[in-house]
Amino acid sequence: MLSRAKAEFAPERMYLRHEPRTGVHVWHTVPSSPGDIGWQMWVTAGGSWLCLRINSTEDGQAETQHYYDQLVQSREEIDAAFGEGLDWIARDDLTNRQLRWDNPVRGGYRSEPTEWEAAADSLVAGLRRLVDATRRPVMNLTPYVAAELPID
Repeated sequence: MLSRAKAEFAPERMYLRHEPRTGVHVWHTVPSSPGDIGWQMWVTAGGSWLCLRINSTEDGQAETQHYYDQLVQSREEIDAAFGEGLDWIARDDLTNRQLRWDNPVRGGYRSEPTEWEAAADSLVAGLRRLVDATRRPVMNLTPYVAAELPID
């Protein structure tokens, strides 16, 4: 799957890595975006999923929520461009926010090799749809400005 993602996204010069501890993890950073925002592709033992992940570290959850709230304003447009509804995840117990899609085609790193090709095709096609659906809204995010504390 990693090789298919590399081939698909090579022209966009997105960063890719493999994380053996958690399966295949592909992080595509968004060039010139504020915060730590990017697309991820995960392959687990029995399946796969992908997301646009917002994980800002400057001011923690306030910054992360700032970017997520802006994307929520484009939710209908993003879901329509993606072709189906995404799972918009903003739980208080998480430091990140996600626009997530679970691959409906079965196949993970412990699945039968005969399942890998269809799962990889579906996952990479899903990532292409997610990148295309979210690129413009992400590039239009306004930067976060931390609240200034009064000087005593």
